[in-house]
Amino acid sequence: MNKSEVTKIVKDEIKRFITRELDNEISKILKGNNSKARKESIEITKEGLTKLAEFLWIRRNVWKGDIK
Repeated sequence: MNKSEVTKIVKDEIKRFITRELDNEISKILKGNNSKARKESIEITKEGLTKLAEFLWIRRNVWKGDIK
């Protein structure tokens, strides 16, 4: 094994570890009913769905004909 192969293996393992641990931590935070992150996530989702509904309503003449 040369230096570049070892470096690649180490980087891949670090990336995999960080990704796995980060996913677990975010999951724990969002599962808590009273967490700030969960409340923010809910607010962002509500705002996104509201904007989508507004956009679809404004553009209804474009997609309404495709439904028929």
